[in-house]
Amino acid sequence: MREIALAVAHDDPRIIRTPGTAGRSAVHGLFDLPYNKRLRSDRPDLIGLEPAVHTVSVSDGWVKLMVRAWIRKIPQKDEIASHYLREVLKRLSAEGIPVKAETS
Repeated sequence: MREIALAVAHDDPRIIRTPGTAGRSAVHGLFDLPYNKRLRSDRPDLIGLEPAVHTVSVSDGWVKLMVRAWIRKIPQKDEIASHYLREVLKRLSAEGIPVKAETS
C-alpha cells in the first residue's frame, strides 16, 4: 500500500518531489510566496519536500496511513488532494486490496 501511495505522488507532476538541479530555483521560489515565508530559511532542506507515507496504526484487517506531500499549485490544493486520493483508491482496487477510505 505504501508503495502505491508513493507511486501516485511521484506520478503527479503537481506534487513536488526532491527536485534535481534544474528544479531547485523553482522550488526555492515557492518559499518566497507570502504564505510560505514562515517556512523559509536561508537554505531550505529540499529533501523534506519528498512525499512521505507513514503507517499510523495497524489492526486486524486494516492499516491506517498518513500521506504528506507538498504541491506546486496551492490554490488548487483541494482538487490535487482529491485527484491523488481517487488515484490511490483506484490503484489499490486494481491490486485487489479492499479499501475503506477515511480522510482527515
